[in-house]
Amino acid sequence: MIGFDNPHAEKYKHILTTGQERERFHNLSPWQGETKEVITNLLTRLLETYDLDGFKLDFITGLV
Repeated sequence: MIGFDNPHAEKYKHILTTGQERERFHNLSPWQGETKEVITNLLTRLLETYDLDGFKLDFITGLV
């Protein structure tokens, strides 16, 4: 999810789908190949920056 006011909303607008407009966010489209790259880069950055034991991911079958 990317909120309407998030500075990255403009950067990723080409891979966003409609979300909950009343809640003011869009979703990253799982049908866009770039979405997998964006998520992978984010998770890699989190893993390298913070001392994390791992991640719990749900509903990722659309990205595999």
